[in-house]
Amino acid sequence: MNAVSSPGLGDLPVISSVVVVEKIANLEPVNYESVIISGDVNLDSVNDSSPRLIGSPISIIDCDIRGNISFNGTIFDQPVSFEKTDFYGTASFKKAEFREYSNFSQCKFHEWASFRSAAFEGAANFWRSVFFGFSTFRNSRFDGNLADFHLCNFKDDVSFNFANFNVDEVRFKNSVFEGDANFQKAIFSGNALFLGTQFNGLADFSEAQFDSESNFQGVVFEKPLNVNNIKFDKFIISWDSIHDQLLSDEPGYILLIGNFRKLGQYDDADSCYYQYREWKRANRTNHEWTERIWDSVAWITCGYGVRWQNPILSGVLVVVLFGLYFESWDLGLFLCSNLRKGSMSYDYRFKQRLKASMAFSATTLLSLPREWYPFGDDEYHRLLKRHICSSILERLIGWGLMLLLIGTLSRLMVRY
Repeated sequence: MNAVSSPGLGDLPVISSVVVVEKIANLEPVNYESVIISGDVNLDSVNDSSPRLIGSPISIIDCDIRGNISFNGTIFDQPVSFEKTDFYGTASFKKAEFREYSNFSQCKFHEWASFRSAAFEGAANFWRSVFFGFSTFRNSRFDGNLADFHLCNFKDDVSFNFANFNVDEVRFKNSVFEGDANFQKAIFSGNALFLGTQFNGLADFSEAQFDSESNFQGVVFEKPLNVNNIKFDKFIISWDSIHDQLLSDEPGYILLIGNFRKLGQYDDADSCYYQYREWKRANRTNHEWTERIWDSVAWITCGYGVRWQNPILSGVLVVVLFGLYFESWDLGLFLCSNLRKGSMSYDYRFKQRLKASMAFSATTLLSLPREWYPFGDDEYHRLLKRHICSSILERLIGWGLMLLLIGTLSRLMVRY
């Protein structure tokens, strides 16, 4: 965490922090605009009582605070505004209680900022604020009608874990998290708006709870998104924005799949289900080898029931493999003969027989009438007599692939 060096004092009036602390101690209103407050603002020197109650309003707007401030355990009984203020030292509001409106909009926190276990009973406004150092709102509680963090820039790691947003709406629209963003076990009681938010670091929403609508449209995740044990009612997001970065357990996948279906995002639901099945197949234990085999068969033959191309591609593969098998004896003789000669010579007769074998394989797989076989009855009966059991097996496989294709297409085309 790098501190930002303080610029020169310039032409702004300079107020000693001692004056500010005395006003607070005497319960006088604190009202400053466009001034420099020099020194530490530490309420520990006011009195030894805990918690400390400030019954007068505080308005410090467009100011520079050139020291550390400490309002730990302080109760603000009146509105508080630090709008457009630069905090060049550390800013600590640990366990503070804001009973009225608190305004930290367009602030710049150049060192670390702590609102850990703070309580915001009125609306909390951090619109367009910039946090250069580590910031924490761990275990904080927001009880007003709004918690506004939209267009914020968190340049270092930030912690909102265990935070309780008991507000009508919490806004993180178009905010940027350049470090890791920790929302583990956070509770969002009202609407949570993360539209256009950018997460450049880890986004940890594991065990978070969204009781109302959560909107993540246009969100960008550059690092993993952790949704293990997440709980939500309506999670508006596109699969394209998360599929490469998703970290989830089985309940998280199941919840996301159901959410996409409920929102009518059927393609997203299918893609999420496909990735879930891939994740589950990759995480099978060695003792689950039979389940792993069936997973592989389901993946190859029908893409777990959501990829209509797979039965067709599987059919082509079966035709080629059986076609080669039907002519495997002649193929072996041809290769041995050419190896003895030391060179591969062109054999028109072998090529024709290989074509006939492939055609026989395709005819068998698709259960086509014998009359459709293009190389004549004699060749057809020769191959059928030689490979009667294999041809029956291939025909059964063809019926199975046809059923899978019909089932997959029906599932994809009929939505209700």
